[in-house]
Amino acid sequence: MRGYRTWNIAKRVIVLVGVLIALLPSANADDVRTPPGPPLSSHFEVPLWSLVAPNGGSATVSDGHLILDLPGGSNHDTVLGINGAVRLLQPIANVNFDVAIKIELPSDAKDAREGLMLVTDDRTFLTWEVTRNENGVILSAHSVSEGVVTSIMDGGSVPMEKTSMYLRLQRQGDTYTAYSSMNNVAWTVAGTFVYVPVPAWIGPFAGNSVPSRVGPVVMSVDWFKVQQ
Repeated sequence: MRGYRTWNIAKRVIVLVGVLIALLPSANADDVRTPPGPPLSSHFEVPLWSLVAPNGGSATVSDGHLILDLPGGSNHDTVLGINGAVRLLQPIANVNFDVAIKIELPSDAKDAREGLMLVTDDRTFLTWEVTRNENGVILSAHSVSEGVVTSIMDGGSVPMEKTSMYLRLQRQGDTYTAYSSMNNVAWTVAGTFVYVPVPAWIGPFAGNSVPSRVGPVVMSVDWFKVQQ
């Protein structure tokens, strides 16, 4: 299909499933950073990103949009003390940052989670996310530290009829500020909080919020951008 690209290591066009894999160069090889630096803006087409899908899942890029696909029949929760989400991550250094993503809101995936994730390891991570349930689209932040889950912030709700929105996360040392926007121009501060663990990875994720959910979830991300 024209404009459609699926990632894989062995071939130019295949699907990444179920493990952490570094992408082969499809742009300038200088885009691969060793050691990691600050977050980089991306449409997910450079060899910067790695897929993690411990319970199955895939990542594809279609016309510059990232699609994270969670298969049915397995759990992809992020609030059970271990990270079961499907996520696409880029390595980062211990630096301050201000990043944002544009996401398409799920229309019918009840209890689906999607948003930004900061990862130290599988048992220590932070999410700034939206969750769709019977009450609408809910904004929230959670942390998991050595398997212990903490609800950091309730960021309010978004009207059900909205089809896309923007999430932004700013770091200054151990202090984080979470923002949301409907147009990428007017940003609303959802809250500020302290989070001490040092993230080594950052990127979009998709998951589900209840252990009983076994249906598929599909998340669409337009871009990942460093705010100027």
